Amino acid sequence: MPRIIPGEPLPDHTKIDYNECYAKLVLEKVFPERYNNLIFSDRPDLRNQRNTIGVEVTSAIPEDVKESTKLWYRLESNTAKKPELNKERMKQLGVEYTGGVQAWPPTVYPTGNFDESPYKEVLNALRDKVGKLNSGNYALLKRYDLFIETELVDEPDFLPIIMKRAIAINTEKLMYSYLYVLFLSRVCVFDLEKSTFEIRLFTEQFETALEARQIVEDGEND
Repeated sequence: MPRIIPGEPLPDHTKIDYNECYAKLVLEKVFPERYNNLIFSDRPDLRNQRNTIGVEVTSAIPEDVKESTKLWYRLESNTAKKPELNKERMKQLGVEYTGGVQAWPPTVYPTGNFDESPYKEVLNALRDKVGKLNSGNYALLKRYDLFIETELVDEPDFLPIIMKRAIAINTEKLMYSYLYVLFLSRVCVFDLEKSTFEIRLFTEQFETALEARQIVEDGEND
């Protein structure tokens, strides 16, 4: 494993996955009545201590957005091995590098059109994870939940659509009970069994990111 250097971006591969750390902390902070001391596992990614509930963690952030963000972060932390190539690659991805105060392209889609919006990626991520859950490669547990990260705001008009379509997708033998969608500053939990959803505030992004990184760093030393 590459050595983690304080203040620099995490390596692409670590013993403990950063996104799973972040999801664990978000769930424990925002839904303490439901999760406490989740442990890292595999298929699914997180489990409760009694090993009865599993949480799968995934993302609905487009790959080109992830890549351009990573390239920018490496440029800003002076860890890019070939800075000019990083800038050129960002340009290819539709992002002109503007330095520390980066001007990111806006997300544009027809107002009110769910199927032409990036919100549909939440359902694509769910569909993918439903298929994998029923592939025969996951541990048999009493309950499965799904956590999906986004970089979107919680659009009120789209939440009932996500609820309705998620239920229609979640019909295989093994099903997810709760679907958590991490929006900017909020978490929406869809109860796929009761057909209800709830929004809770989450404003500790910076502190949680630091905590998650520390867990990853500690994991490398174990």
